[in-house]
Amino acid sequence: MTQNVELNHFSNIVCIFGAVTNLNGVISLYTPNGNQITCSASTLVTNEKDVSKIEVPAITLDSFAMAKENKIPRVDLIKIDTERTEHIVLDGASRIIERDKPTIICEVLPGSIERCLQSHFDKMGTYIYYHITNDGLIMKKSIEGDPNLIDRNYLFINNLQERGWLDKWIKK
Repeated sequence: MTQNVELNHFSNIVCIFGAVTNLNGVISLYTPNGNQITCSASTLVTNEKDVSKIEVPAITLDSFAMAKENKIPRVDLIKIDTERTEHIVLDGASRIIERDKPTIICEVLPGSIERCLQSHFDKMGTYIYYHITNDGLIMKKSIEGDPNLIDRNYLFINNLQERGWLDKWIKK
């Protein structure tokens, strides 16, 4: 990860080695063994046999974004893909979501966290749901993961009136 930042001369990216969740401290992270790319690591306890459990530092988005040393005055966009713990990450971002009302892009795997996410966003009351598909954005009244695992992400937008840029992407 740090090698990619260095190779591309990014100056506004900070690599953090740990897990984003709803608590600060230490958490177990389950990572696939072997030569697999570890993009499917998760803090969820797993029954899979070919994983390793490691202890990693844990932080909430609220703690990170509101820490004075990080100098983040406002959060406009949050992207979450944490292998079925997205709702837990949102729990740890409640203060910045309330304060900044950021746009959120979130993976939604079918049969797992749809109800948790729905409840989370319904409590906020001001977010509109769009399923991100190859054909464009499709407005949804409820959050449903794609059973084919092709279109896995949703766009959650607060106060659509201020986001005219979105109109060209909405599938009518």
